Amino acid sequence: DLAERPMSANVLAETDAMLRSFFDSPGAMRGIAGAVSGEMLFFSGNEATAEFFGFSKESFRNKSAADMGWSRELVKLWLDGYEESKQTGKAVTFEFSRGEGTEQKWLSAMVSYLGPSADGTPRFGYVVHDATEKKRDEARIEQQLHRLGALRDIDMAITSSLDMRVMMRVIIDEVIGQLHVDAADILLVNPHEMTLE
Repeated sequence: DLAERPMSANVLAETDAMLRSFFDSPGAMRGIAGAVSGEMLFFSGNEATAEFFGFSKESFRNKSAADMGWSRELVKLWLDGYEESKQTGKAVTFEFSRGEGTEQKWLSAMVSYLGPSADGTPRFGYVVHDATEKKRDEARIEQQLHRLGALRDIDMAITSSLDMRVMMRVIIDEVIGQLHVDAADILLVNPHEMTLE
């Protein structure tokens, strides 16, 4: 037994260093939180988590989600993820946003039930990534698909009708819809009088 102790200590130290490296690596927010009487309590968070919420890493410990200004809806989303992970034994992923307008950030979170702490408090681990660019890319792709659909509708109107008024009505409707404007106008050249009508 005595011969195995230094090896076990080395393995533990190596594992601890590896986990600390994963936990503290830059980029993603990582930490451990608990579920206490319908509230979410943060036990630990890495530098990225503390920075995101505007706390130092040391003062972040044992802060509740309410202390950080989280809405009841956001706390419920996280606790629902925790409950699902506890029931299924699998990590649960979900997205949420913070901020408004140009300051809005989309985040992708993964929570995983870890079991109770020494005092019996249910715990879960979390990893959160910034998904803002992904959401913006999705919005751009959706906008491009809508525009392609509008071009297809205009093309169908041109090929299926000889009535100029029908074609122009479709074009005007699509321009207003795609550009989100209140009004649009098509001006036709009168070649005899050299005017726009």
